Amino acid sequence: MNGPITLALALVLTSSALAQRPSYRQYTVHEGLAQQQVTCLFQDSRGYIWAGTKLGLSKFDGEQFENFTEKDGLPHRAIWDIKEDGRGAIWVYTVGGLARYDGAEWINFPYNLVSGGTMIVFPNGRILLRGEGHKLMVFRDGVYSEVTDSQGATIITYSMCYDYTQQKALLSSKQFQLWEYSHGEARPLATDSGTVQGLLTIGDHCGYTAFNEKKNLFHIIDLQGSDTIFSFQGKQNPRQGFIPFFSGRRGIYFFYDQQVYQKRTSDSIARPLAITNMPTTLLEDAEGQIWAGTEFGLLQYFPDGFQYYSEEETPNPWGILEDSSGAYWSPQYRFGLYRFKDGETPRKVPVAIGGEEITSFYFRPSKDKRGNLYFPHSQGLVKYDGRTFAPALSLDEYTREGQPSAILASYYDQSDDAVLACAFGKTILIRPDGEKVFLENKAGSHQSAYVICAIRDKHDNYWFGSFNGLSRYHIPSRQMHYYLPEEGKLPAKGVLSLAIDGKGALWLGGLNGLYHFDYQADTVVPVDTAIFSSIVFSLNTVDSSLLLVAEMADVKAMDLSAFYETGELKVKNYNHRNGFMGIEPNQNCAYIDSRNRYWLPSSNGLYYIPVSDIKMDAFPSRVRVTELNGRKVRFQEQDGAIALPRGINQVQLNFESIGFAHPVRTQYSYRLLGRLQSWSPWQTSRSAFFANLPSGEYTFEVRSRHPAAIEEEKHYQVGRLQFQVALPFYQEPHFYKWSAVVTAVLLTLAMVFLYLVVRYFRRDRENQATIREKEDMIKYYQVQTLQAQLNPHFLNNALAAIQNYLRQEDRDAAINQLLRLAAMMRNFMESSIHADIGNIVESNSEIPLEKEIELLKYYIELMQIQYPHEFEYEINIGQGMEPSLAYIPPLIIQPFVENAIEHGLRHRMGKGRLWLSFSQENGRLLCCIEDDGIGRKAAAAMQRQSDRMYQSRGTRLVLERVALLKSLGQPVEIGITDREGGGTRVAIRFEMR
Repeated sequence: MNGPITLALALVLTSSALAQRPSYRQYTVHEGLAQQQVTCLFQDSRGYIWAGTKLGLSKFDGEQFENFTEKDGLPHRAIWDIKEDGRGAIWVYTVGGLARYDGAEWINFPYNLVSGGTMIVFPNGRILLRGEGHKLMVFRDGVYSEVTDSQGATIITYSMCYDYTQQKALLSSKQFQLWEYSHGEARPLATDSGTVQGLLTIGDHCGYTAFNEKKNLFHIIDLQGSDTIFSFQGKQNPRQGFIPFFSGRRGIYFFYDQQVYQKRTSDSIARPLAITNMPTTLLEDAEGQIWAGTEFGLLQYFPDGFQYYSEEETPNPWGILEDSSGAYWSPQYRFGLYRFKDGETPRKVPVAIGGEEITSFYFRPSKDKRGNLYFPHSQGLVKYDGRTFAPALSLDEYTREGQPSAILASYYDQSDDAVLACAFGKTILIRPDGEKVFLENKAGSHQSAYVICAIRDKHDNYWFGSFNGLSRYHIPSRQMHYYLPEEGKLPAKGVLSLAIDGKGALWLGGLNGLYHFDYQADTVVPVDTAIFSSIVFSLNTVDSSLLLVAEMADVKAMDLSAFYETGELKVKNYNHRNGFMGIEPNQNCAYIDSRNRYWLPSSNGLYYIPVSDIKMDAFPSRVRVTELNGRKVRFQEQDGAIALPRGINQVQLNFESIGFAHPVRTQYSYRLLGRLQSWSPWQTSRSAFFANLPSGEYTFEVRSRHPAAIEEEKHYQVGRLQFQVALPFYQEPHFYKWSAVVTAVLLTLAMVFLYLVVRYFRRDRENQATIREKEDMIKYYQVQTLQAQLNPHFLNNALAAIQNYLRQEDRDAAINQLLRLAAMMRNFMESSIHADIGNIVESNSEIPLEKEIELLKYYIELMQIQYPHEFEYEINIGQGMEPSLAYIPPLIIQPFVENAIEHGLRHRMGKGRLWLSFSQENGRLLCCIEDDGIGRKAAAAMQRQSDRMYQSRGTRLVLERVALLKSLGQPVEIGITDREGGGTRVAIRFEMR
């Protein structure tokens, strides 16, 4: 052990001048804390931080709080102590008694306990605690009882500590005496360092504080070796202000004079922490962060985090630079130029050029080897030589009319002793003698954008980045090469920052991630877009060991040594969860000073951290499954299999990551052993769902992506949960398999049976069809017979007319009529040839109405020759009718025309008229045959009086044919009525085809 160290108050207080503000985070009810007054703190074996308040208990996983009150099962709302037993259950000390939480529900053990009491939970389940009146009590198997000394006297205790190495409890009594409790007995211990004031934890064992009244000195004694590890003496009575908390791995923590101090083992002084409010409790977690419970909420202090200058001190830092004297200069956009030294408050330094004050300073100031400082601003570049400010680059030297005028950044090229100024569409190289060389971009969109960053590599190239692209200027050849997104040479959406590491590699920060340049392939290569997916504002390298990447809400430290040695991408995040409270770092302005401190100007202050404090030690986040199908998972259920209700084979699992160095957006990956052997893609959802699981035992595994980008399982702490699925036999997979086989057999038999039945009915239908076909053939032959009878009748009339021409020796008329008759007979024969039984049904035996009309006209004209001057005729076709497109059975109309002439018009006194009309009626073809002859009654009477009078058989044949056609599916309707004014009207309706 170390020898005693005595610290005077003056020495302690001087430490406050050596540090700026360390980073810390405050949690209040706004962030989800149960109540502002934090009374006790505890970190359990799973990593949760438990905070007791006067109005409830809070559990914190690093991202969100879960709160418990009396409504959730606590015996009282005021929480005074929290511990964990050997089975992982959480015990809570309240005024109303103890309560046990197993991760799913609370069990209460009511009893009147004292406010501010503490307890010790032994591995065997026994609990030692302070009861009412500070009496020492023990709780076991649900029963509270008092602990007495060997004389049976009550023991009054004020503090307790558990020694894990010896599995015993240490107690301090009202009489400043030290007691030991083990195996159910309490025994006093002798001390020789003064009166015992209190107990504290020293690692895994105990120590105590003793006060020496003669020397007015406090000692902290390690009980394991009986050594004094720390002594303290103040100007005033230390009993009134000195409160030791504990000794952790980072040293001793104590409170004095309204300030919390940390005395590290390696330090000769104690340094103050950023906890000015009197803490009620203090905790060092497994990651080395300090938690303080106060009257104003919960504080999370980051000992190795970023320190900072606040917004009040640095209102808008756009850069940082150290001069030769060790002072720092920070351009503040629109607020001017600020200067400060370590421990000092930044002060504004007025800068005036040509009598006009300059306040709009931009990014990335630089320093040359002579100590001159260069500051970009809205109207050029300002040079400071240690005495005066003067323009290094004037507005009229580099701008044209209408062009933007600002210089966004500068870069000092030590090899050529030149300063580069980044302007719109160009970079100006300024030599010590004042010579200026203009390096202009002339490719595509790259020329119409600001150059944002510049750097020189080891191959004598200048590299320039802009929002539109990347360019490389080869110094010896004076050749410019371009890498533009539109040409497919740059995957980055703009380049905001550039860095060269110790091996000469070029790194690029873009609008959508991190990249490096492959010199052999002459191409830009992205670096793990899942990890580096947001805008990279600044890049810095520390030799070949670290690459510091400043993003929107994170600073990522990338281990370059691991990257070059093994190809492993090892990344540590710094953000508001573990010590970097900056918001949106400013572009291309991070800086590493001569003291090897990393500075990062941000929109809410100026942050810095010693590079030596950037540790790549990873504290992988634990992941715990918290719910299974809406039911909370008990802590002990993580080690066994949970049986799901019988018949349930789908699961919804909710989980959470436990840790305090998460990325801003925690990502998860999971798998279900027994169903999904490979890990799922990374996702931000905190749940997983599986359906249709067969019976069996499953292990669900889930991990969170911290540390980032490392894929090897050894780097992750995997959360697991086992569960069992039990299904009825009819839901089992084998049931469906055999059911499928049986079903297939049954289906085969059914198909065979169906085939036989179908074949029987098919044959029956074929037999019936054969019979029907024979019947149709009989009807068909009857129709053909009728047509054969009808055609000679028509021919007889036609030939009689031709015979009449021959008698009159009119050979030309006879020949003309013979030719017409031959053409008509050819058309009729064509329709008869195609009229088989199938065609009758399909209407292929029909002829166009156009040909039927032509036949009728020929017949009527023949009759006019035979009976000259006895009648006239007229044929009308309705509007919209296309005779060439309408089809009807042949020789249905002609017999009725013949009757109209022979029986109606021939016997009329005077010249008669015959009308034929064709029209559409309700989708059918209507043919009307009208004459103004003697009418049906007179014609019938004349027929009865004269046996020698012409008797037409055509009408009877047509009616018989129509009946047969109807039976074959070709309905024809015929209606015969008397005509108004005398004569007869015949209406024939055909189906339109």
